[in-house]
Amino acid sequence: MSQTITLLIQMVTQLSATLFLMRFYMRICMVGGNAPLASFIAKVTNPFTRIVSLFLPNIPRVDLAALALALGLLIGQAYATASYQQIDSQGFFPISFLSVFLYAGIKSFQIILDLLFFAILGKIILSWVSPESRNSISLQLLDPLTEWILAPVRRIIPTVGMIDFSPIIVIFALQFFENFVLKQLL
Repeated sequence: MSQTITLLIQMVTQLSATLFLMRFYMRICMVGGNAPLASFIAKVTNPFTRIVSLFLPNIPRVDLAALALALGLLIGQAYATASYQQIDSQGFFPISFLSVFLYAGIKSFQIILDLLFFAILGKIILSWVSPESRNSISLQLLDPLTEWILAPVRRIIPTVGMIDFSPIIVIFALQFFENFVLKQLL
C-alpha cells in the first residue's frame, strides 16, 4: 500500500512539475495564448504562479514563478524519495540540500528536453498528415517551441527536395545529450 501511495505522489508531482515547466518553456519561446494547449496550461497553473510571482522579480519573457514551483516540486519529491529510502539509525537522512537542488535542476532540464523532443516529433507527424497546409496547431504552438533549434540546423544542412533533415538531426542530438550526458549526472 505504501509503495502505491509513493508512486501516486511521484506521478502527481512529476506531472505538476511538467506543467509548470511547459508554462516556463512556452513563455520563453513566446507561444501565443491562442493555442488551446497554451491557454489550458495557463488556466491550470495561474492560481499557483500568481501567488509565487508576488515574491519573485519580474523578468520579461521569463516566468520565474513557474520555474520556482517546478524546482520546488522536484526538490520536495527528491527529499521525500530519499527520506523514505535512506533514513539512518538516528532518524536523519544523509542528503545535502545542494545535491537535491542540483538534481532538481538537472531533472528540470531533462523535462524541458523531453518537451522539445515531443514538440519536434509532433511537428514531424503534422507535416506528414497535411504537408500542403500549415496546420494552426503547428503554427501557433509547435513552431515557436522548435524553430529556435531547427533553424540553425537548416542553415547548415539544407532540405533535399521535400525532405527536411533538421528535425531528425536535432532529435538524434537531443537523445545523445540526454542519454550520455544527463544520465551520467543523474
